[in-house]
Amino acid sequence: MELSRYTDAAEEAVATASGFSGVISVAQGGEQAFLHAAGAADRAEARPIAADTRMGIASGTKLFTALGAMRLIEKGRVGLDSSVVDLLPGALPRMDRDVTVRHLLTHTSGFTDYYNEAENPDADEFFVDIPWYRLESPSDYLPLMEEYPMLTRPGGPFVYNNGGFVILGAAIEEVSGEAYRTFVEREVLARAGMRHSGFFAFNQLPANTAAGYIDLPDGSWKTNIYNLPIRGGGDGGMFTTTADLAAFWPAFVSGRIVSPVTAKEMLSPHVRLSDHTAYGLGVYLDSARECCLIVGSDAGVGFDSRYFADDDVSITIISNTTDGAEPASEAFYSRLPGDG
Repeated sequence: MELSRYTDAAEEAVATASGFSGVISVAQGGEQAFLHAAGAADRAEARPIAADTRMGIASGTKLFTALGAMRLIEKGRVGLDSSVVDLLPGALPRMDRDVTVRHLLTHTSGFTDYYNEAENPDADEFFVDIPWYRLESPSDYLPLMEEYPMLTRPGGPFVYNNGGFVILGAAIEEVSGEAYRTFVEREVLARAGMRHSGFFAFNQLPANTAAGYIDLPDGSWKTNIYNLPIRGGGDGGMFTTTADLAAFWPAFVSGRIVSPVTAKEMLSPHVRLSDHTAYGLGVYLDSARECCLIVGSDAGVGFDSRYFADDDVSITIISNTTDGAEPASEAFYSRLPGDG
């Protein structure tokens, strides 16, 4: 497919998605070929979003957690079929000992999720028993889960599970002896050349970072700082830019973050979701459009990033409003073959 097909679709998304706040990027070979930035990074100060503004990616973070786990596997520190209970002694007393790292990576653990999105569809109104400002690392979540039961036997059907990736993050901390963010920033982000990405605390955001916004029914708004953990980790909360993601996709697929063999394993179907979609290890696979993808939505966050390996093209739509990427994504992909 010619690059113009992607850039034409991006133009359509820009024209169709009115009120979009964020960045739309088309890149080939890691170099950005189309960029559109709109909206405010700081509404109170009327600071506009720029092409290089950092924004949150919510559940898009899960792939970076998966890559962190696979780096530990490549180092021989853990295995795909290692028991999670053995990796986190005493932390999850009701988890089945047969739950493995592989099960967490494929959402097939059967363990209770701390944030069941099917039961709590309104991300703007979801809270947990530990104050958000105390959740600075994946290990901080473990007291929430210590009495959670198994819901099904491990290895069953795919059931999307945020908590599983928090547990993976905690296991990375336990096995590596480092903070999750420190390990992932060195072993994943640095290897991918993602120099502007990281797990920044809401009360210490670096320059050129957008606030996330929740639009209220009366036309007013609020930021998302009291709706999410103070610092991301495991299942969500990483900040990045479209340029960093343009660098990330070819680095991942070509084997510059993990080995080519490991990358191929992660990008192979492990769980079939429908006729045309499957889940690998931390990443969705779309056979209709022949791409891999990560998506995320949370309070003040909307995110969709895809890589078309045959054309070496990555598409990223990132927004600083709740579900803000969806209208642009729908407009974009309605123009490409394989829709539906």
